[in-house]
Amino acid sequence: MDGIEKKIKEAQKAGYKDDEIIQFLAQLPDVGPQVTAALENQYKPGEILKFLGQSPAYREGTELPETFRGFVSAMQGPTFNAFPRIVGAVGAPFAALEQGIPLSEAYAQGRDIMRGAAESYQQESPYKAAGGQLVASLPVVVGGLTSTAVRNIGGAALPAIERAAPSIAPSIQAAGRYMTAAPGAGQVMGMGQRMAQAGGSGAGYGFVSGLGGSYEDDAIEMLKEAGKSALISGGLGVTTQPVMGILGAGGRQAMARMSPTSAGTYAQQKVAEALIRDVPEPLTGANALTRAQARLLKLGPEARIADVGGKSTRNLLDVQATLPGRTANVAEQAILDRQAGRAGRLMTAADEALGTQNAQFLQTIDNFNAQRFADSRPYYAAIDKAILQVDNSLTDVFNRSKGVQGASELLFQTKTGQTIDLSKLKYGEQVPMNVLDTLKQSLYDASQALRKTGNNSQANAYDDVREKLVGVLEAKSPKVGNQSAYTLAMKTWAGPSQMSDAAEVGRKAMTDDVLNLGQAMKGFTQAETDAFRVGALQALRQKTGTEAGQTSLLKMWKEPATQDRLKAVFENDYKSFASAVAKEARLKALESTGRGSASAARLAGQADLDVAPLAQAAGAAASGNPMAIVTSAVNLARQTQTPEAVRNEIGRILLSRDPQQLTQLADIVRKLNESRARAAGVAGRGAGQIGGMLSDNPAP
Repeated sequence: MDGIEKKIKEAQKAGYKDDEIIQFLAQLPDVGPQVTAALENQYKPGEILKFLGQSPAYREGTELPETFRGFVSAMQGPTFNAFPRIVGAVGAPFAALEQGIPLSEAYAQGRDIMRGAAESYQQESPYKAAGGQLVASLPVVVGGLTSTAVRNIGGAALPAIERAAPSIAPSIQAAGRYMTAAPGAGQVMGMGQRMAQAGGSGAGYGFVSGLGGSYEDDAIEMLKEAGKSALISGGLGVTTQPVMGILGAGGRQAMARMSPTSAGTYAQQKVAEALIRDVPEPLTGANALTRAQARLLKLGPEARIADVGGKSTRNLLDVQATLPGRTANVAEQAILDRQAGRAGRLMTAADEALGTQNAQFLQTIDNFNAQRFADSRPYYAAIDKAILQVDNSLTDVFNRSKGVQGASELLFQTKTGQTIDLSKLKYGEQVPMNVLDTLKQSLYDASQALRKTGNNSQANAYDDVREKLVGVLEAKSPKVGNQSAYTLAMKTWAGPSQMSDAAEVGRKAMTDDVLNLGQAMKGFTQAETDAFRVGALQALRQKTGTEAGQTSLLKMWKEPATQDRLKAVFENDYKSFASAVAKEARLKALESTGRGSASAARLAGQADLDVAPLAQAAGAAASGNPMAIVTSAVNLARQTQTPEAVRNEIGRILLSRDPQQLTQLADIVRKLNESRARAAGVAGRGAGQIGGMLSDNPAP
């Protein structure tokens, strides 16, 4: 039988079928009787060829003690099926010297003994053999030695790739991270990446295992066998992940019912996944959960975690509020509290933007007027003593204001006992400055009276004259602290009627025509603007005091008229108030939680009370009918998909105001990704082991 194993292998490579080879061998005098006897005993041609193809050393390995053969089989794992080759290479020099045989023959002898030991054990106890290889490989896989080596090799090769092909280097680097590492912060490792990593790991391990376990000495043939092993192992690696996902989901369901800690962890995972899913595209720099934490702080103390997510996050909360559990009541109370405080929050934002310090309209206007009047007295004292000379500018003012000069002339006559006719004053003559200030007030009063009757043209004409007069008085006024006394007086107190009118304009800012509002504000002094803002605060107080008014403000982004009024009211501070309104509009989205179809809540409650699926499962198990057992198990699983403890915890997290919850979610996601990456690696390693075992190599 010398050389028979080599001839069998050559015939198989030549394409001869097992039956044809057996027919030929049956005609040989040395092995023919054995072949015929085996066929008579119903052995298959493949089994006969496998026996005949075994070398004496291989058969010697099959007869070794079971414990030793189990050890050799286990060592195939961490050595990628190369353990027989390693033992053969290490022992070859000693065996060659001891037996006086060539080194190559000594190597083959030691290698075949180890192969016979390992493969015979795998055939006798396949499950023990697979388990032993996995256990022996755990230090390598769990320790991350293989992944670390792959990343180090990739890192060392990347500079060369960048130099040779800079355009594709980033893509190669990204693909490498996708295939070997857990996702970056703020991303959950999905089934696609898990399958890719397990498949890639399985293919890699399978290739090396196939290479190490190959019975060929020719490099091309070795690569063919390694490729076959890689293909099998990669496919097995891919299929392990959906199976592990199903088993893992079942395990989490069971643990969540028994352990509050497990329920909390599972709930954190679901909330984190929803928040990450709401990010439209992968973030650079800050991850999705860091972004959510920043938004929570930006939305203010009223914000809850559910407010910082998008539709996925709100839908998750809505489902928990619809299903039986504590979330429905907690969410409803949160909604009521938020609605009750909305007017106050909007008013606080308006007050801060206007700088009115929560002023009450009537009381504040009176106090405001009195305080400003007192503050302006030093400036008006200087004005009362000032005498101006009539110039061309004043002559023009006198000629254009004859219709309203009577009040100013009467006041001068009352105070001094003298008469004055402003229209007859000539260039160079003197006129008291306080008389001109009274003329300014008369022009304002006349303009306001004309506007009330609809005579806007004449009112505008008087306003033009008044503005010109104010400019002259500011220019010719005596100085107080190196500034025009009249300018300071106008900023501090513009006059009783002007202050009241400005406040009234503000009070009607949210109801009057927006064009009239702009016209009325034209030329306001600082004092008038301050009074206007007090009135505007009152207008907003009235608007936010009703639900309809609040709704109008919250949807101002689609009401240009409301925007125009608010821009006129807040001027440069409009963006500050608009930002506060936008925050409040986002907070309002929570109010739809749990307020969908009442039928859905009733059906969920009914299903929660229904014991029929449990009874059906018990009955099916008693009947022993496989189809009935499967159907009842599916029905029961549908009813109990998420335990109530998990639903309550999801609701608690989403309705929390604590930013620290988001930090904990980020840590949970990191650990989840690392766990999934390790599991994918272990699954790939196991698939590589199995693929190596299935690589149908003929025994030497």
